[in-house]
Amino acid sequence: MRDVSHLRELEGRKNEFISIATHELRTPLTAVIGYLSLLGRGGANLTDPQRRFLSQAKLATGRLSRLTEELLWTVQIQEDRLMFKMAPIELESVARKVVADFRTSAENHLLPLTLKKPLFPTTVLADADRLEQVICNLVDNAVKYTPSGQITLDWRQTTNRQRRSFVTLLVQDTGLGIESKQLPEVFTKFRRLHQPETIRSFGAGLGLFIVKSFVEKMNGAVTVTSHLGKGTTFAVTFPCHPPNR
Repeated sequence: MRDVSHLRELEGRKNEFISIATHELRTPLTAVIGYLSLLGRGGANLTDPQRRFLSQAKLATGRLSRLTEELLWTVQIQEDRLMFKMAPIELESVARKVVADFRTSAENHLLPLTLKKPLFPTTVLADADRLEQVICNLVDNAVKYTPSGQITLDWRQTTNRQRRSFVTLLVQDTGLGIESKQLPEVFTKFRRLHQPETIRSFGAGLGLFIVKSFVEKMNGAVTVTSHLGKGTTFAVTFPCHPPNR
């Protein structure tokens, strides 16, 4: 046995610092994003280099804003302070919205992004905003880690021994893939499995940790299968709603 009270105190102080820092960053970030948006409205008066600089500034502030949100969510997850508004949600509708939001990004990288039509109901009990964030993170990862090929969102329905039905959303890519020995670390926070120079953007390695935490808080499960150099599939599974008799 050993006394871990000091470690817990340090963990609490670290979380408090991150929480305060992210809250303090939000206000100036919101102002910067607002001013950049105003500058963009006068695009007709900008030169080509100025438009390029403005675009880069928007991308940089967007990344910083996402990092701020991810750090705040991580602290809230660890302290069990996240609130979930559970309600019946059409998983297909949320997936369709995410695909529409990411289609331009995927097309810019010459990646076909396809959402297949489910042949069964996809109603689940979940928080709509958190569910959308889960799918966004998975599709964003697929775009980052797929130099060429395609990204497909597919469906699967299963039934357990108690005759309870489950719906699974599969996010499949034909990208870099993950080594089998690294798969257990996929959902670990601050863990990057690929070098930054091999992918299209940078991050803190929090996205999949947040995905797993959100899914499990909504009584679901997420798994991953992958083959190095051939692609990766993330499977997000939820009980169907309402439960079948």
